[in-house]
Amino acid sequence: MSHLFLSYSHADSVMAERLAQGLQARGHALWYDRQLQPGQRWLQRLSRAARDCAALLLLMSPAAEASPWVEMELCIALRYGRPVLPLALQGHQFDALAHVQHLDFDGEITRQLLDSLPPSTRAPAAVSGGIPPQVLLSDEERQICLGVAAGRSYRDIGAALDLSGRTVRRRVSALRSRLTGGRG
Repeated sequence: MSHLFLSYSHADSVMAERLAQGLQARGHALWYDRQLQPGQRWLQRLSRAARDCAALLLLMSPAAEASPWVEMELCIALRYGRPVLPLALQGHQFDALAHVQHLDFDGEITRQLLDSLPPSTRAPAAVSGGIPPQVLLSDEERQICLGVAAGRSYRDIGAALDLSGRTVRRRVSALRSRLTGGRG
């Protein structure tokens, strides 16, 4: 499963949060800057997430169009050939994306929006049907688990993810507790 990358201006945080919660509740893997953790080298993490996404969801607003961060995220996605799904807030569109069909977004997750998303961002039905959404792993958590399973040191895993070995150790402990329901 791959992830969606949500690009937005912090002036539009309320709409971004609605979109994120709605998509995650429907089993879609989503990355946005609220998932940055203390100790992460955030610019590298953000760049990697935009580069490796299945699609970039762009909340278009005047504030987003003026944001150098939104511009950078869009440029990274386009550079690596990632599809862009422009979501117009209050009808605002980017001139630079005039050639790309957009959806109007008012905070509601519509069937049209869901049908526009790459299927690879959705958890398999067998998994999402039987396991609560909070148990599904993020890309970073999956990478940590794979690194641990391969016998890599916390420091090596951390270096690959721009985290400290201590942060990886804490994440492993939190994952273990979450996945076992606190038993072990």
